[in-house]
Amino acid sequence: MEWNNYCVTNAGVAVLKKAIGGKKVTITAAKSGTDTVPESELKEQSVLSGIMRNVTIANATSQPEGYRVTLRVTNTGVKSSYIFKQLGLFATAEDESEVLFAILQSENGETVPDESELYTYDVSLIIAISDTSNITVNVR
Repeated sequence: MEWNNYCVTNAGVAVLKKAIGGKKVTITAAKSGTDTVPESELKEQSVLSGIMRNVTIANATSQPEGYRVTLRVTNTGVKSSYIFKQLGLFATAEDESEVLFAILQSENGETVPDESELYTYDVSLIIAISDTSNITVNVR
């Protein structure tokens, strides 16, 4: 599947500015959404579109260009198949509420079969920043 639209949201940019100001930023969660929005509206998203499901943050490593984060979608507990078209990464700045930090979107989406089939889908992304000292990622 091709993730042809992606960005750091406006709320995500605000979180990064707080990191530059010395606040600790934590990538807290990931979720999938079943709908899409026009590409021009992605930066303004504060929630994912459609039905949301939790996604596992399988791995996160600090690299010279930023953080490489691997998101894992499984079908554990899925009673009927569905198609997800958005992936979102959520974050908090020290002592603030969680926001939709970054969003990836695909027009075609990825079909997740019901739990009778074995299914795992991983996608890796790099949060490109030059100083990662104030950023952590919770791997679950």
